[in-house]
Amino acid sequence: MEQLPTPQTVERIRVKPRVLVFDDSVEQLASYCIKLRHTYDVEGVLVPSNERHYAAVQTALAQNDCTQAEHVRAQASAFGQVRHVVGNQAELHALLKARKPDFVLSDYQMRQTDGPLMGIDVMHAVAELLPNAGRAVHTGSGCAMPDSKVSDLSAHEFEDRMKLVKAMREDGFKVFAKSPYHHNFDPKPIEAYFTQSAAARTIS
Repeated sequence: MEQLPTPQTVERIRVKPRVLVFDDSVEQLASYCIKLRHTYDVEGVLVPSNERHYAAVQTALAQNDCTQAEHVRAQASAFGQVRHVVGNQAELHALLKARKPDFVLSDYQMRQTDGPLMGIDVMHAVAELLPNAGRAVHTGSGCAMPDSKVSDLSAHEFEDRMKLVKAMREDGFKVFAKSPYHHNFDPKPIEAYFTQSAAARTIS
C-alpha cells in the first residue's frame, strides 16, 4: 500500500507593516518609535538640524556610539532607536527607495537651514516615490492644535498653516498635533488613520 505524504502545515509569520519616523529630536524620535513598534516595524530617521550635527550623528551611528555625537551624549538609550540619518533631499529619496515603507510619520519643523528638510518635504517625496504609502505629519506648531482659531494665530503660525494646508491638498497627508510633552505621545489616532488609509487604498 502506497503511503501518502504527511500533510505539512506551513505557519505563516505575520510581517508588521514598516513605518519610517522622521524627527530632528533624538528623544522625541525614540518616544514615537517605542510607542509605535508594538504595531509596526519601526525605523527611526534622524534629521540633524545642521551640518555639524549631521557629521557627528553619522559618525556616532557608524560606530554605534552616541558619545561621538556631542548633542546626544546623555541619550544613549534614545539614540539606539536611530536607524538612519538624512541631511538632504538626495539622501531622503535614496532612503525611501531602499526601505519602501508602508507608512511614514514626520515631524514638521525639522531642518530649516543648511539645506532645509521639513516635514512637508518628506511628505512630498513620499507622495512622489511611494504614492501608496500612508503619510502623516506630527507637529507641535500652534497652527495644528485642534482648538486653534485662525484669528488667534501669530503671523508665523498663520504662514505655517497656509503651507501645511497647501501641501496636504497636493500630497495627500494628514496633520496630527503633538502633545506638549513628547513622552505622552498617544499613537492610537495615527495608527487608526494609517489603518483607514490602507483600507481605502485596497478598495480603490
